[in-house]
Amino acid sequence: MTLKNETLKTKTLSGIKWSAIDRFSSSIVQFVLGLIVANLLLPSDYGLIGMIAIVIAISQAIVDGGFSQALIQNQNVNDTDFSTIFFFNLGISVVLYFILYCVAPFLADFYNQESLTNLTRVLGINCIIGAFATIQTAYLSKNLLFKIQTKITFTANILSGITAVIFAYFGYGVWSLVIQALTKGFCTSVLLWIFGTWKPNFVFYKNSLHKLSKFGSYILGINLLNIIFDNLYYIVIGKVFSAKELGFYTRAHQFQQFPVSSVTGIIQSVFLPSISTIQNDNALLYTTYRTTIRMIAFIVFPIMITISALAKPIVLVLLNEKWLAVAPMLQIMAIYGMFYPIHALNLNILNVKGKSGLFFRLEVIKKFLIVITIAISYRYGIYAIIISSLFLTLISFPLNSYFTQKLVKYSTWQQIKDFSHSLIIALLAGLLMYSVSLLIPNVYVSLVISAILGMVFYIGSFYLLKLKELQEIKTFVLHKNKLV
Repeated sequence: MTLKNETLKTKTLSGIKWSAIDRFSSSIVQFVLGLIVANLLLPSDYGLIGMIAIVIAISQAIVDGGFSQALIQNQNVNDTDFSTIFFFNLGISVVLYFILYCVAPFLADFYNQESLTNLTRVLGINCIIGAFATIQTAYLSKNLLFKIQTKITFTANILSGITAVIFAYFGYGVWSLVIQALTKGFCTSVLLWIFGTWKPNFVFYKNSLHKLSKFGSYILGINLLNIIFDNLYYIVIGKVFSAKELGFYTRAHQFQQFPVSSVTGIIQSVFLPSISTIQNDNALLYTTYRTTIRMIAFIVFPIMITISALAKPIVLVLLNEKWLAVAPMLQIMAIYGMFYPIHALNLNILNVKGKSGLFFRLEVIKKFLIVITIAISYRYGIYAIIISSLFLTLISFPLNSYFTQKLVKYSTWQQIKDFSHSLIIALLAGLLMYSVSLLIPNVYVSLVISAILGMVFYIGSFYLLKLKELQEIKTFVLHKNKLV
């Protein structure tokens, strides 16, 4: 192994470790504190936040402008580039907040929810707060300084979560969620400026904007497409159904995203900056992608199948009966959610190769399919909308993996073969868990016994069949020398 690959391996492994700690610790903290808050609030409170989520997310994406990923992907950036983008983003954030302030009443009229005006105007302040943290975070990611990010994110999640619990306990309702978001954004920005390794210089060069704008504009377009169409479900459900039903959908989606976003976040935050340094070495990319997909499938598939199989006892144990409508939604969401990290890895190769334009065109095609499926499904109810997402996932996989085959010769069929062991064994374990859960009336006992039996069956099957995935995980954890 060359010195370059050895150095990359060391940095990547360290990045994965700290990014994994960041994602999972933060997710666990948010999840646990979120459960406490959910038990204190009503489903309609989450529905109100879901209604304004799209405008807040769009504003934050425009503030970033795709420049964060452009700074990470481009190997020829300097401190002047970082400083220029920082001040550009800060200026844009102020303009966007003014626009958001003005459109808030129209948003309230659209949903016929008067309270959305003030909720939007207050929550929108996070766009300006976030502008102080975006480039700081990009600099840390580019230099694989995930240890600093981990400590900052974890602290911000703890403080904001505790704040939300306190305000929810004292009856502030939906405002508890708004205060949580603002507290998290403020704490993150302050801690990044205190403990981060980069500070801006007072410079602004148009050439820096020009150099990064082509790649960044495509990423912005992709991010906006994703935000609009990911939140299209919230818009349709909030408009056609009710805030309460949107609250159930929002909570089910949050349950699904707990493991999915953690793994996907690690992929996006670690692999783009680290693998970008070997973007022209297709042989090494091919080997890395194969190993990574097998490891991701081995970890994510059984988790999501477990969530699907045991959705009802999970909801009853972690929440309460007022949230029981979440369970059938979660069963479906968990099935299609397990493929999200695979999608992210396939799409990541386009960014690694600098093919943001191709990435954008691919996303346009998939968003067109989303519009069609929602237009057909919404009239048949909320569950038809959720099932349509499962259908879209099945279509998206061959579309995404097609370009991985073109760029690094890793075919769709080979990917299926690489994760087939994990998929088949996880499905069998899920069937076992679901069957056992039906036989035990006590939900607490049912959840514990079913989950343990499923885990033993899953790990035991890999061990008895001597499948390579288990050995790869053991090698990675114990020896840390087989990923790159």
